Amino acid sequence: MKNYLQLCRFVFIVMAVLIVSCQKDGSIIENPPIEDSIEAGSVIATLIQRAAIEDRSFDDFIDLADCLSINLPLTITVNDISITINDENDYNDVLALLANFNNKYDLEIVFPIVITLNDYTQIVINAEEELIPYVIACQEQDEDIPCIKFVFPISFSIYNIAFELIDTLVINSNEELYLFIENIQAGTLVSLNYPVLMELQNGEIIEANNNIELQEAIEAAALDCDIVEQTDFTCFNKLDYVLEVCIDAYSEAAFFDLSSIISSCDTDNEFTISYHYTEQDAITNQNAIPNPEEYTLASPFKDNTIYILVSATSNPGDFIIYELILIVFNCNDEICNEESLNIYLSECKWATNGSIPFVLDFNNGQITATLNENEQTGQYTTGTQIIISSGQEFTQYTINGFTGDFVVLNTTYEVGFCSEEYIAVHAINPEDSIAFTGMERDCDTGCDNPGIITNDLIIYIPFGEEAVELISGEQLNDEAITYTEDRAGNPNCAAAFTANGALIPITVTEENSLVTADAFSVSIWFQMANEDAGNLETFFQKGTTLNDGFSIGAYDLNTPLCFSENPPFSIWDNDWNQEVDVTWTNTDWHHLVITKTSNYYVQLWRDGILRNSQEGLDIGLEALTTYNLGNNLIGNLDDLRVYKRVLNPNEINALYELEADCFTCL
Repeated sequence: MKNYLQLCRFVFIVMAVLIVSCQKDGSIIENPPIEDSIEAGSVIATLIQRAAIEDRSFDDFIDLADCLSINLPLTITVNDISITINDENDYNDVLALLANFNNKYDLEIVFPIVITLNDYTQIVINAEEELIPYVIACQEQDEDIPCIKFVFPISFSIYNIAFELIDTLVINSNEELYLFIENIQAGTLVSLNYPVLMELQNGEIIEANNNIELQEAIEAAALDCDIVEQTDFTCFNKLDYVLEVCIDAYSEAAFFDLSSIISSCDTDNEFTISYHYTEQDAITNQNAIPNPEEYTLASPFKDNTIYILVSATSNPGDFIIYELILIVFNCNDEICNEESLNIYLSECKWATNGSIPFVLDFNNGQITATLNENEQTGQYTTGTQIIISSGQEFTQYTINGFTGDFVVLNTTYEVGFCSEEYIAVHAINPEDSIAFTGMERDCDTGCDNPGIITNDLIIYIPFGEEAVELISGEQLNDEAITYTEDRAGNPNCAAAFTANGALIPITVTEENSLVTADAFSVSIWFQMANEDAGNLETFFQKGTTLNDGFSIGAYDLNTPLCFSENPPFSIWDNDWNQEVDVTWTNTDWHHLVITKTSNYYVQLWRDGILRNSQEGLDIGLEALTTYNLGNNLIGNLDDLRVYKRVLNPNEINALYELEADCFTCL
């Protein structure tokens, strides 16, 4: 505010002096040289004004306009982080923060703001749409001559048309100089008191002793500005400096074409590019990487930052250094973690696919191998190798202790893929040979149920001609239902409900109870038959009333939802009524999955697609005594699964694609 008041006082003095110069009868008569006079609108006046325009490009990364600047203090948000810029030193802190985001950031200006234009006009801007016209106007302007600046103070003598000296005015800044020239009145003669000093862009100080020398100096500087105009790094600034490759084995090297990151920018003749291991090497342009098109990164892939030096070919001192991040991933579609591997290994025996047909039985660090009815016992351990750049992992297991015909088993196997049915492996070192590359599950349980995705399964009812909860073995009361065809046409393999007031209760046990902080997933197939759009029908419910834990069902044109009354919560299938084949008379089978994390975050999946997500489901502190199926339902249910964990997208899709069955065992 103090600077603003001082400027207003200066403008008032200038206007007063220039007006008086036209009115005063005269005091001192002094004839200035005609060639050194400065008249309004003259060439020399325009050049002086252009040299007096301040460089306003220092905040271009915020306002995207080099002919205006935003007055401080200024508040911005960067990726939802609020930052207040109080002085010019704070710009460096903001730029450092943006660099940490690797050019992936959302910067927003908090309005209202005040902008200052090239002519030092200050304007209040209340919204982004008010700022945009000024930004666009900047792209059409080229007024300033930033390569030369006056050395202050300087002074002007002011005369009237009778060559009478009215006043001498001292100028102390570019702003005062610009406004002084702007306000010269027609009929007023102004003379710059020489000599004056000017500073060139390279720091050289030059002297002008008259208008001719001054004009020549400014015009020469303007030409130099055109010659050494700032290099346009726009294309490079827009790039996402991350390269990704995947590897099949942890011991493999990762190969990168570093030059591919800038392939979209035209570098011919204008730019020189080099790649460096350290930022200091990039700054000094030393120790460049010799073959950037075939750069090799070895495990554990931790030295994954490369520094790219982009410099102007004609002016090597004009350069920018960009950080390139190299990220290595596991090529396998489904990464097998160590916990899953141990679960799979211990669930069943495994038959190898090599030329020697071993059957392996893993049990708490001990492994029994069978070959042609001969057995031998050894040991095994599991472990993990972490890819530092991505955090992904390779899981492995090591077998040892075997002799004779079994000795070929003794090595370390890296797991490429694992599931309940199959485990694919390869050697730690690609050059090594191993006895087998895969193992198939070999379980003889007397049950034809393959046990797909059974980890943390706490309730399982396939409705195979009976209502039995297969985890606990509970025989359920099925008087409320009849049996009907399932989605594959298998007879008597789904439960048909007719909303006759009866329910199928499931006993809550210590193993299958669900309370507030528990993560869970409920998977169920349903087929609606109700033609009353207003009916609320439940598929699965914790408790017996709506005020109990939570409910999963359909309502309002049979739209799938999950809800609770205490406290109130609901999440709907937002896509349901917008799909062509889904109406309130729909008779298709659909797969519904509801997942909830321990942090109360809920997702609703239908037919393998995430349809909605929302926070806030509290299922209650009490475990209660029963779950219930089919409250007020007119329709069919099949293959109910409840897990005490959150299923991942791959597991949800696997359940959706799983063929219908009539299993009565697990």
